[in-house]
Amino acid sequence: MVLDPALIAARDAQEGWWKAQPNLEALDSVVALHFQRRHPPASSQHIKRELLNQGCYALVYLYTLHTATHPGMIDAVVAKVVLPWRPRYKTDGEVATMRFIHSQTNIRVPEVYKHCSDLPNDVGMEWILMEYVPGERGADVYPELGRKEKRHLIQQLARIVARLFMIKATEIGTLLPVGASYVPSRNRTLYKDGDDVSWWIGPLNDLAYEDLWLIRSIPADRCGPFKNTRELFEAFALLGKPPLRAPINHAPGNKFLELYDLVIDRPRDTETFCFSHGDLALRNILITRDGDITAVLDWANAGFRPPSLAATAPDFFEDDEKLSGTPDSDQTTPEALKILREEGEEYFIALYRTLLHEANPSLYASHVHGAEQRQMYHSLQRSSSPGNLVMWMWKYGEVFRERSEERSKARREFSAGLPDWFYERQCELGQHKHEEWEM
Repeated sequence: MVLDPALIAARDAQEGWWKAQPNLEALDSVVALHFQRRHPPASSQHIKRELLNQGCYALVYLYTLHTATHPGMIDAVVAKVVLPWRPRYKTDGEVATMRFIHSQTNIRVPEVYKHCSDLPNDVGMEWILMEYVPGERGADVYPELGRKEKRHLIQQLARIVARLFMIKATEIGTLLPVGASYVPSRNRTLYKDGDDVSWWIGPLNDLAYEDLWLIRSIPADRCGPFKNTRELFEAFALLGKPPLRAPINHAPGNKFLELYDLVIDRPRDTETFCFSHGDLALRNILITRDGDITAVLDWANAGFRPPSLAATAPDFFEDDEKLSGTPDSDQTTPEALKILREEGEEYFIALYRTLLHEANPSLYASHVHGAEQRQMYHSLQRSSSPGNLVMWMWKYGEVFRERSEERSKARREFSAGLPDWFYERQCELGQHKHEEWEM
C-alpha cells in the first residue's frame, strides 16, 4: 500500500499510543487535592481508586472518599485519562462540549471540575476530573428492562436527539474553547450564541477520522471545519482535506464521490448544520433499572454535522441499511410506522421515529430520508483501506443494479458501470506492480 509522506509522519508521531500508561500516583494526588478543597482534611480520611472502564481511547477511574466514622463514601469523583489519540483536540473538544451542553440544555451531563490537556504533565497523559453520576451502563441493563422501562428510555433518547438537533451552526466541526493557541487560524471559526463568544468551531472529531486500519488518527488540521457537506464527504473519502491518501489510492474515493454527487441533492443556499453526540450508543448512557437516564457520557465526538448525520437513532436499533435499501418505500410516515406490530424491536423503532416527528418534523425527515447518506458515511467510517471502499461500492451496485424504479435510475446507471471501472482500475494498478496496493 502506498502512503502519502504526511500520513507516514502522522502515523510515526503516534506510534504506540495505545500502550501509554498514566502515572497513577500523580493522578491520586490530583484527586486528593480536589477532595481537600471540598472537605476539611481529617486524619481518618482515606481514598479508594477503582478502574471503572478501559475503552479504546481512555481509562476511567472512580475515586471515593471515606472516613472511619462515616458509613459508606462521603464523596466521589471520576477521573478520565485520555490516551494520546489526537492530542489536545479530543480532550478540549469533549470538555468544551460538556460545559456547553450543561449550560445550554437540561440534558444530564457530568459537571467537569478540572482538566489538563497540556503535555507533558505529572500524570503523563491528558485527563478530565468530573462529577460522579450514579447509574449503570445502558449496554449492561437494556436487555433486562421490561417493555415499560424500554419505552421510557426511548422517549428520553428521542428528546435528547431533538434538543441537540435544535442547536445550529453554519459550519461543520467540534466546539473548542476560544483562545486555544494550538489551533491554526484556518482551522477555527467563532461560534456565537447570542452574546456568548466562548467557543470556536474547530476540526471535527469523528469516528471516520479514527483510522483503525493504520491504528492512527487523521491529523486534526485536515479535518475541518467545513462549510458544506460535500467538503466533509470528500475529507472522509480521501482521509482529510487536503487528502492524506497517496494519489495512486485516490481512485476509489473519487469514484465514491461520483456516486455521492449522483444521489445526494446539493443545497443551493448556505447550509445549516445541527449538533449531535456523534456516538450515541448504549455504552455511553447511564440508566437506572426504571429506564431513567442519569447521564449521557463520552462527548469527544460531538459536534455540528449535516442534518442527515445528526438525525441518528441509538445504536441498538439503528436500521439505516433497511431504510436505504428501500428508499422508495411508502412506509415513511408516522401513521404507517405506528401500524407496525407492537412486539420486538420493530415497535420501539416505530415509537422512536414517531417521537422524532412529534418533536420536530424536520428532524424526522432528516432521519428517514437521510438514511442513504448515513449508510454512505458508515461505509467510509469502516473503509480506511481503499479496497474496502471498492467492496462497499460493489455491494451497493448489487442492491441497485436490478432496480427498475425511476427514482433509482442514477443509482442503477452508476452500478452498471462499476464492472468496467473496476477492470480499468486493475489495469491501472498493473502498471504499478512495484507498488503495493491493498484491495
